[in-house]
This record gives sequence, structure tokens and C-alpha cells, in this order.
Amino acid sequence: MKGRITSDQLKDGQTLTNLTGQILVVHKQASDLTIEDGRGNVADVIQADVRATNGVVYSINKVLQRNVN
Repeated sequence: MKGRITSDQLKDGQTLTNLTGQILVVHKQASDLTIEDGRGNVADVIQADVRATNGVVYSINKVLQRNVN
């Protein structure tokens, strides 16, 4: 995803496009944050809002895969 999107800016059901063109869906309930890929795989965000020189990093507990058409 291009930009510096922090967890407080994310909304439940929001879709994001990563740098490879994959559509990801954000699921947010209170302080719980998960990301779903096009195949239905859901990863828990285990660390959010890690600032880097080129954006914001989110550490997740699974590998998300590109949806194959």
C-alpha cells in the first residue's frame, strides 16, 4: 500500500490495494485488527504502526497470497 496509513485511520470493511495490486480487506473490532486476502485467508496484525523511512509496517502472523484468476 502506498502511503503512511496508521491503524487509527483504518476502518472495518475497508479495502486496500498493496503494491502488487492485491486487494486486501481490513477487519477491525475495537483494538483487534485482521487483514483478509483475495483467497479468504485472514491474518492477525500482531504489531501495527511501526514507522519506517518509506511508510508504516504491520507485522502479521500468516502469509497472505495473491488471488489467482
